[in-house]
Amino acid sequence: MDIDILRYRLLSHITFGAVKRIYRSKYKALKNKPLFWLEVSFNAENKSFSFQDFNGFDCRNISTMRLLATALSRIRYQLKHSFKIPVITDDFAGDYPLKCFGYAKKKGQENVTLIPDFFFDSWASIGCNNYDAYMDEIVKNSSQQPVYNKLFWSGSLDIHPMRVNFFEMSKIDTRLECLPINWKREELTAGKKLAKDVILELKNFNQYKYLIDLPCRGYSGRFKALLFSGRPLFKVAPPDMQLREYFYDDLNPFIHYIPVRDDLSDLKEQLDWAEANYDKALEIAKNAQVYALTHLRTENAIEYLEKILLNL
Repeated sequence: MDIDILRYRLLSHITFGAVKRIYRSKYKALKNKPLFWLEVSFNAENKSFSFQDFNGFDCRNISTMRLLATALSRIRYQLKHSFKIPVITDDFAGDYPLKCFGYAKKKGQENVTLIPDFFFDSWASIGCNNYDAYMDEIVKNSSQQPVYNKLFWSGSLDIHPMRVNFFEMSKIDTRLECLPINWKREELTAGKKLAKDVILELKNFNQYKYLIDLPCRGYSGRFKALLFSGRPLFKVAPPDMQLREYFYDDLNPFIHYIPVRDDLSDLKEQLDWAEANYDKALEIAKNAQVYALTHLRTENAIEYLEKILLNL
């Protein structure tokens, strides 16, 4: 165990009152320290800001720092107070107890302030070096008729049991298409795209008539891209909506996506509905795309960051 963790644990046992609470919070913060994170600092006296990159995954830290730097550069003379705050760049904040920024959070995590994720800048491993340009390609592809009359999903099966469930269902229902990918974390290098034989590029998903977003280890980073696809999107929505991103409250079932129970028990029924009501399904797809085009651009993300930072 880290020496600082032991020290704060001991101090939290031998002190009292406010001092005890301070040491207790430091102990919990170190004990539950996120795996991937960075820290952003702002000095109100000289209006300068800086970042400390502790441990990043893929291009997440680099891209998140770029987004924050753009926002801070635009509003730094409006900021009145200095601050230093952790930014968790993992898929979830876990049990980290202190005030922080994060891409997604569970219900009740009041210490986590949601911010737009790294994808709004880039996602190198899928071949996205410019978010807006990549989404424009997806929108352009959506004007073409689907090549395959199927409901499509692709990803790593071992991240969530529901993915295995979908894979097994696709063996029985020929309307479902599942393309598993196998990659190892060590294959991910910041700024480097995964080999084409490892993935089907996200911008080509709308070759299929329908798309589905399945649960994952944390939040679904691809969800926003699927909203641009122009294809009816099925969304698995557990009771707690899993880990929520900052824009989730704007979206509604049967307006922006077709909901599916978290055990996929009604997937066949919902697909039958979409087939029988395809005009309505296309309207849902159009609503999602219009929302994405007007709310999920890089500029929207930076403006949202500005509001968050101004309210610190």
